[in-house]
Amino acid sequence: MRLRLAAAGLYGASGVAFAAFGAHGLPADMPARLSQAFAAGADFHLFHAVALLALALAPPRPALAAAFWLLLLGSTLFSGALYALALSGLSIMGAVAPAGGGTMMIGWLTVAYAGLRSP
Repeated sequence: MRLRLAAAGLYGASGVAFAAFGAHGLPADMPARLSQAFAAGADFHLFHAVALLALALAPPRPALAAAFWLLLLGSTLFSGALYALALSGLSIMGAVAPAGGGTMMIGWLTVAYAGLRSP
């Protein structure tokens, strides 16, 4: 639990930093589609930081621990790809985002599984 709680805290702090950079540090002449991609990455980053915190504080159950790591990996891939796309303009980075999105969906389905399996 300590490792998951620390990871959730670091993920939340980095989400705030990326959101602040997106709001104040991106070039003013950045194309709208790239700044929107960066903002979407920050939104998913911060939303999933809250989910990670909830999972870190949940009673210990193997499925919830697995969901934690799946959501962490998925949201890191998804948001990271959008950040990289926005900052580099390399469209290949957009191809990584679906892998992160799929991993997040598996993580959320794992939460649902844990709920259905609970006594």
